[in-house]
Amino acid sequence: MDRSHILGVILAGGQSRRMGTDKAKLQINGVSMLQRNLHLFSECGFQDVVVCRNHPDYLADIHVNCGPMGAIHSALHYAQKKEQIKGLIIIPIDMPLLDKELINQLIVADEKALAFFSKNKPSKNNKNELDVSVRVTGDKAINPARHFQNTPLPLFLPNHSSLLSLSEAVATSSADRSIKAFLSRIDCESIISQEPEKLVNTNDKAQWQQALDVLDHIS
Repeated sequence: MDRSHILGVILAGGQSRRMGTDKAKLQINGVSMLQRNLHLFSECGFQDVVVCRNHPDYLADIHVNCGPMGAIHSALHYAQKKEQIKGLIIIPIDMPLLDKELINQLIVADEKALAFFSKNKPSKNNKNELDVSVRVTGDKAINPARHFQNTPLPLFLPNHSSLLSLSEAVATSSADRSIKAFLSRIDCESIISQEPEKLVNTNDKAQWQQALDVLDHIS
């Protein structure tokens, strides 16, 4: 399926302190997590993919040391330069059980609605206001932003200028810079996954081993 209107975004800029090693380089059957996620996006039909990582040849943060929201802001900034990009799928580097079915669940309901998304200017009164939050296809309202219950990532976002402004405001805030803080300020749908056990982050070696055990079981 051609999804050239979707930008795939891999968040791979964390310092991996609890893991003790670069999570992007962790391997499953000889394939690094970075390569595994790139392959996942290829399976989903995404033709444009960026890796947010403060290393040469990757998309660096515009605002450094701002955590994952700094990376999301940079990805939205990149997407705004490309007219064909109507939405972004954002995934973390450390979710080894993530698969194509879960990604498809996030975006399939919005496939038709994406054609209606446009790059509208933020409100003149408040540049951080989400001035267009819902589009309508037929008689069904489509929420442009969505994630699974109990986890902010993976995340689908429309390529919208007001989200770019808001992401920068959250990333550079002196208060809460979390993705959850960002989502609390936009109209965002939380959906139920039929396989919540696959939406597991691996932040340390014990969690990584548990994920590997699950992969062995379902393989």
